[in-house]
Order: sequence, then structure tokens, then C-alpha cells
Amino acid sequence: MKKILLLLFCGLGIGQLMAQQDGQYTQFFRSRLNYNAAFAGSGGGSNICVGLIGRSQWLGFGSSDKGQSPNSFTGDIHAPLLKGKLGVGLNITGDEQGHETTLTPTFNVAYHQTFSNQHKMSFGVGVGFIQKSLDGTKLKAYDQGDQYIPTELVNGSSLDLNAGIYYQIPTISVFRDVYAGVGLNHLNQAKVEYGNSIFNADLHVFFMTGAVYDLNSSFTIEPNIFVKNAVKVSADINVMTTYNGSIMGGLTYRNTDAAAILAGYKFSSKNSLMMSYDITTSKLSQYSNGTIELSYRHCFGIKIEPPVKTIRPIYTQRFL
Repeated sequence: MKKILLLLFCGLGIGQLMAQQDGQYTQFFRSRLNYNAAFAGSGGGSNICVGLIGRSQWLGFGSSDKGQSPNSFTGDIHAPLLKGKLGVGLNITGDEQGHETTLTPTFNVAYHQTFSNQHKMSFGVGVGFIQKSLDGTKLKAYDQGDQYIPTELVNGSSLDLNAGIYYQIPTISVFRDVYAGVGLNHLNQAKVEYGNSIFNADLHVFFMTGAVYDLNSSFTIEPNIFVKNAVKVSADINVMTTYNGSIMGGLTYRNTDAAAILAGYKFSSKNSLMMSYDITTSKLSQYSNGTIELSYRHCFGIKIEPPVKTIRPIYTQRFL
């Protein structure tokens, strides 16, 4: 049975429980640009923000000959322009499942409208491409000479389009920093041909919302909800807490396959590190040692000093 599962999930490059085609992240709330193009230029004030998440899924599940267990990463950099009216950002996602790899870089542009009550509405679009590769040199065909099994490295790419809407509210009742957004990824449902394989990207719809509640002067509670309609509907419910503005901890429940614990540290309001561990709750727990995810985020500003004017003396005949 274990060999069959390895072939299905690793040898054929099918992972993520078929719940979605894009890589999933327990720390979704720290990678909002990956799911919503309208987030570009948000969340960091007037700063440039960069972030990276690495995920090793189902530890101990893969093997060197049949392919390693899924590994994913997502990285982004974004910043506001024109006094916050526009935002631009670049995010890159990568996914390795068995002997197949996927790379998706996307450039995002967002328009931000701030109202008199300080509510902010954002609209964004993303343009990128999906690149798929399959290393046929590592595949072993059941029937020698099978034309559908490549014997060399094959790859292909296709245009990819995204869009999103994102809304921010300073305060609602006892909550602050309230946000909600809907992201639409793979709007054009790209088709990627590589070798004799064809990948059809399905439309992914993401809804994310959250807020911050100041329990007292030392503790904050931050609930986040993430609903994904990608091949099938699934949801992540997360609750984070921060102590003294620096020590972070939390729990996440994913209705399809996992519960997770999270811990992190804020070195400053603009610089933080977080780790999470997923406990597999599906039948794959018999073959997996869980999933580890590590993320880092940092925001920084660029200060441009105005040029200093040089004062030159002017001589006149009167003072010579």
C-alpha cells in the first residue's frame, strides 16, 4: 500500500491532497500577496516589505528513487507608490512534487482608495506565467517504450492572470486592523504543455479575513479565516496571540487534513520570524511525520535626502 501511495503522490507528482493545484501554507496570513493581487503595497505603511515562506510537507513520506515529499516556497516584495495611491509587488511561488516542479512568478499592481473614515478599498491585477518541468530521466515506465512517459527533462510555460479586491477598516467595535479580501488566481485557466503532459490550471477563489483584539496591555488575539475554492472547498481557521508585542503563538485547523501549532518572535514591528508544525489528521498520518513551515518577514524604508544647495559668494565692485 505504501508503494502505491508513493507512486500516486510522488512518482506522478500529485500532491496537496488534490484539494488545490497551488501550494498551501499554514501561515497564509503572512503571505497575502500570494493569494490576492490587491494586497500589493498594503500592510507596511510607506515601507517596502519582503517575505519568504518555506514548507516541507509530509516529512518522511518520499524517497530518492520515487521522488521526495512535496516542498514549496513563496516569496514576495511589494511597496506603495504615489503616496499610497498605487502598490506594486512581485511574488514567486515554487513547488516540487516527486520529479515534477512548478514555478510561478507574478507581477502585481494595485490601486488603493482611502475614504474619509480611513477605510481603504484596493483593487489589483497580477500578470505572470506558470512553468512546469518533469524530469523524465528519473521515471521508470511500467511498459518500456511507453510514449506518454518522457525519458528526458521536459518543460513548458503559459501566461497566468490574477485579480483581487481587498478592504481594510481601522476599527470595528473591539477589533482593530480589520481586513477582508477576495483573490481570483488563474483567471485565464492556462494550459501548460510539457512533453506529452498537459496541465490545466483551474480558477482558484480565495477569501481571507482577520482582525486584532487587544485583550490587555500585554496580550493581543488575532483571528484569521481562509476559505479556498480550488478544485474543492476547504477552510483554515487560525488564532494567533502576541505577548508584549514580541512573542507569538497560535493554532490553525484545516478541515481537510491537519491541525497546526505556530510560534514566532517579532524582533521589531517590521521584522519577524515564525515556524509552524502541521499534525496530519487524514489517513496519510500513517506514512507522514507531519509538515514544517518557516517564514520571515521584514519591512524597511528608503530615505532619500534632498540635494544640498551650494551657496556661492557673489562679488560686487562695492566690496572689492
